[in-house]
Amino acid sequence: MTESEIRQLAKEELARNTQACLPPQLDDADLEALLDGAQNATVWQPDTFYAPGAVIVPDESSANGYLCVQGGTTGSAPPAWPAYGSWYGYGCGWSGNPALLYSCFCGGHGTVTDGTVTWQSVGLIQGFYDIAQATSDGWLLKCAKASTLIQTSSAGQSTASHQLFDHCQSMAAQWEPYKVA
Repeated sequence: MTESEIRQLAKEELARNTQACLPPQLDDADLEALLDGAQNATVWQPDTFYAPGAVIVPDESSANGYLCVQGGTTGSAPPAWPAYGSWYGYGCGWSGNPALLYSCFCGGHGTVTDGTVTWQSVGLIQGFYDIAQATSDGWLLKCAKASTLIQTSSAGQSTASHQLFDHCQSMAAQWEPYKVA
């Protein structure tokens, strides 16, 4: 699956989750902006500038993320990405020393130089997009759109804007992901 196909599927899921076609509606530009704001990673590209803080995966089928710790331009060919199993230098785990048993340790494992960029492994990522965050943000955007509405009546049905506003706020809260600092 290509990165554009992954994005299209994410946009369709976001549209379903936010009920984008129901008032107040979210258009294609809204959905695209929401996805941009919830992007976890992109696929590595050759001869491309990356700023510190960018996160990439080596290819569309990989879930191993790398954080740009030194910005620059990538090489013309992908670097040799370390295998996930070689990342034992991060976090907590078996130290290899029976006297220490289980300990936390850090090292220089998991860094890769690529052209003038230095990537640091961040382990497995949860997908290209944080759909829960994008959905919560989408409901907040609908909430903002609802706040500008006035009470209207059409064919004997009336919708009070405060009910729509309250519903959008409630849905945003339901979709807000729980994050640990």
